[in-house]
Amino acid sequence: MVKAVCCSRDPEDIQLPQSVNNRFKIGISGNPDKYVPGGVYAVTIRGQHIGGYQPTFKSFMLVVEPSCSHLSPSENGIFRHRNLGNFTLMDTDIAQYSNHCPNAITQMSSVRKTEVNVTWTAPPPGSGCVVFRATVLEDNEVWHKDDGSLSLVLCEDVQKNEFDQLKFDFRCCACDDALYEMTFEGLWSKHTHPKDFPQGKSLIGFTDLIGASHSSDFCFWDYGNLASEGLKLVAEFGDTHILEGEIMDKSEHIRTIIKARGLSYPNVTGKTYAVFRVDKQDHLVSVVSRIDPSPDWITGVSGLNLCLKNCSWVNYMELDLYPWDAGTDSGITYTSPDEPTTPHQTVRSITSSDANDPHSPFYDPSGSDVQPFARLYLRRQQLFQKECTNKEGESENGSGAEPSPVDCAVSEWSKWSPCSVTCGVGKRSRHRSYLDKMRSDFRACKRTLHEQDICYAAQTLCSSPNNHKVQDSVCTLTEWSAWSICSVSCGTGEKIRARRYKSRRDYERCSHCPNPPELVQKIACQGSGGAVCDEKYGERQIDACPDTEWSLWSPCSASCGKGKSIRERMPVHEVKPAEKVATDCSEAYTKEEKDCVGEFPSCEMTPKMYRGEWETK
Repeated sequence: MVKAVCCSRDPEDIQLPQSVNNRFKIGISGNPDKYVPGGVYAVTIRGQHIGGYQPTFKSFMLVVEPSCSHLSPSENGIFRHRNLGNFTLMDTDIAQYSNHCPNAITQMSSVRKTEVNVTWTAPPPGSGCVVFRATVLEDNEVWHKDDGSLSLVLCEDVQKNEFDQLKFDFRCCACDDALYEMTFEGLWSKHTHPKDFPQGKSLIGFTDLIGASHSSDFCFWDYGNLASEGLKLVAEFGDTHILEGEIMDKSEHIRTIIKARGLSYPNVTGKTYAVFRVDKQDHLVSVVSRIDPSPDWITGVSGLNLCLKNCSWVNYMELDLYPWDAGTDSGITYTSPDEPTTPHQTVRSITSSDANDPHSPFYDPSGSDVQPFARLYLRRQQLFQKECTNKEGESENGSGAEPSPVDCAVSEWSKWSPCSVTCGVGKRSRHRSYLDKMRSDFRACKRTLHEQDICYAAQTLCSSPNNHKVQDSVCTLTEWSAWSICSVSCGTGEKIRARRYKSRRDYERCSHCPNPPELVQKIACQGSGGAVCDEKYGERQIDACPDTEWSLWSPCSASCGKGKSIRERMPVHEVKPAEKVATDCSEAYTKEEKDCVGEFPSCEMTPKMYRGEWETK
C-alpha cells in the first residue's frame, strides 16, 4: 500500500535549474479522468514524438501523492495518512522501487530509454483525489519536474450503482440454506433506447446467462477489475464455455452454477429463469450476459449479497440492470467493427456523461441517466433448516485464528502443460502443492493449487474433411424442415425446405465465413391440378408467406427444476434476412411453449453434482 510520505525528487549533484517541459508526459491507460476504487491501471512516462524523433531519458522518479487542491482544510493536515494505492513493476530490468521514497518508482540503471511502464492499483473507496508527478533527467544538464504533462490528477469515481449498495460488509450468520428463483427480464427495445437502435430485429437480444452463487473469496467479474479471458469471450461473442470453466476451477468457493437461456427475437423483452441455492459461506450471487450486438457490452450483477445482518435471508428483490463496458474492445456503436483495446481497461459502467462521441448510442449532452437494459427479480422459494455448528467469532478452520503464511506455504508453480489441442483454441494448466500437507489440511488452507488458461495451437485453423463446411462450432444448424407443399395449385412450381442457425444471433457472424452452409433448398414440382392449368384452377396461387416447419424444441430455460421450452416457425423469407418480400409477413410468425425440467431435476446443486458426480444424502 502506498501512503503519503514527503521526500525530495530533485536529481542529485546537478546545480542547474530545471528546464521547461514539453517533451515528456505521464499517461494512464484509457486516458481516464477518474479512477475506479480498486481498479488496475497502466501508468507510463514517455517521450513525445517530435517529427520523427522520440526523446529519450536516462533516469526518472514517479510518485503518487494526495492532490492537496482537492482537500478540505481539515483533511490537508492529515493527508499523509491516506491510502494512495499500490505500484507494481512491469519490467524489473528498467524500474525499481525507490529506496528513500516508499511511494515512488525510479530507474534500475542509467541506460537511455524512451518510456517506462508500471501498474497502479487504485485505493479503496473514500480515498479522494491523487496526483501523479514525475522527475525526468535527460542528461547531466537537462531535467524536468512536475510541470506540463509531468503531473496528472485523478479523482475517485464516486458514481453509485444499485447493487454496490447491497454488497456485504459483515459476516453472514444465517444457519439455514435458502433456495432462490432468479428471473431475468429484458427491457431493451427501440422505445426505451431509440438512439441508433440496431437494425435487423432478428439479431438483437441477450446471450445465455452464466453465473454462480459463491463465497466472498471468489469473484469472476466486477466493476474496476480487468476482464478474464472467459469474461472477454462472453462480452465479445456471448461464448460462455471458457468462463464456465474458470468458475468451475474455483469450485471450492461455489455453491450453485447458474445458467439460463438468453433472450432473442421475438422474445427480447421476455423473461428467462434459473434457480440457485445459497448458504452462510456462499451467500453472494453473480450473473452476466452479453448485450447483442455490441463491441463488448454486458449486463448483470456481481457479488450481490442475499444474507441479512439479522441472520436471515432476503425474501424478495428487484434490480434494474445497466450496461457495462468489459474494457476489451473500443467500439463506439452497437455494430462497430472489432477494435481490440490494448492494453485492456477495467470493467466500467456506461453512462451518458462518459460517452463523449456523438455516434455512441448513450451519448447525451444533458448527462441524463442511461435507461436500464434489463431487470432482475430474486424470490426466495424455500429454506432448508440446518443447525449452526460454529460459535460466533470462531473461524471456519476451527482454531479461532486465520491460517498463517507458514501453515499454507506452497511450492512454485509447475510449467504450463502442453496445449490440449493441436489446432485452434484449447486449454493448458499448471499446478502447485502445499509444502506441508498435514498442516495445511489441519488449518483448512484455501490457496489456489490449480490454474487453467486458454492457449492457441501452432496451427490456428483446424482442417476439416469437408472444407466447404463452416469451422466454427457456434455455427450449428437445425435439421432440414420437411418439404413445403407445392407453391402452385396447377402447373409448375417449387417446393421449399429450410434450416437455420440454432442461435439467430449467429447469423451475422457465421454467414460471412468462407463457403457458408446452404440454408434454403428448392425443387421443382407440379400442382395437384396437373401440369396445365385450366379455368378451374385459374392463375397460379403462390403463398406469399410460406412457413418453415416447426423447429426442434429449445433446451429448457432452467438449468435445474422447472422451466420453459419453445419451438418456432417463421416465414421462409426470414431465414435469409437479406431477401425482401412485398407482403408483410410479420403476423405469420408463430411460437409454441411447453413446461420442461432442466438438466438437473433438483436445484440442490453442488459443483460435484454439476460435473455429474451426484451425491446421496
